[in-house]
Amino acid sequence: MKIKLRKVSYSAALSEETSNFHADIWIDGKKEGYAQNHGTGGATNVQPNALRARLDTYGKTLPEVDIGTPTGGPPRMIVQDAEWIVDKLLTDWIVRRDLKRSLRNRALYTHTEKPGIFQTKVLKPEQLKQVLESEDIKAKWNVKAWLNTMPEEEAVAIYRDEAA
Repeated sequence: MKIKLRKVSYSAALSEETSNFHADIWIDGKKEGYAQNHGTGGATNVQPNALRARLDTYGKTLPEVDIGTPTGGPPRMIVQDAEWIVDKLLTDWIVRRDLKRSLRNRALYTHTEKPGIFQTKVLKPEQLKQVLESEDIKAKWNVKAWLNTMPEEEAVAIYRDEAA
């Protein structure tokens, strides 16, 4: 099952305890419904109810997720449900959006000796091109890999993993 969010309307400013958003839910290329959350701490609403039930059933076929505990105790495993699936898709959408915005005018890279994602200040297009093509800068900054020059899926995976 290929699930996607489309027409995402997200507001970080209106998000208090949870993410404030509205998005259409598409499954296997067909619009099946929508999801929304007002951002005030309530659950994500998935409509119609038949879609919620379908995603709940699908979630039972997925691996359980360890949501951890605040005190670092033993794993706390949960079964994925419609709300979990949609909220994960929204998080992925936000990560992808933020990465794309940064890549437009900054060089993002991983370091050979330090964990994390590093970035330059805002650069003009010609400056960005010069930085990414310079072997001297790559050596001087100990650049392991430029996220700007990777395929999008690979850059998103590294951005998500290294930024955590």
